[in-house]
Amino acid sequence: LAATALLTQALGDAAIDAPLWCATRGAVSTGRTDRLESPAQAQIWGLGRAVALEHPELWGGLVDLPETVDERVSARLVGVLADAGGEDQLA
Repeated sequence: LAATALLTQALGDAAIDAPLWCATRGAVSTGRTDRLESPAQAQIWGLGRAVALEHPELWGGLVDLPETVDERVSARLVGVLADAGGEDQLA
């Protein structure tokens, strides 16, 4: 969490024109049977939502990855990073 906050601040201080995307694993649940696996990773989602509101010029989005990242997931992630279609929170 601290490293993500520092990275966000550094991007702003350096005026780097690149969207910040944060990838987590197990940070969110998407349904009733889907368990929250990592409360620590969920904190990054909280920070991300705050950054999106306070510094929209820096923000890309949040992606919560599945436990296993295979070719299909990798291809989807590349597609999201190239064009999220207006979405900034994906799980």
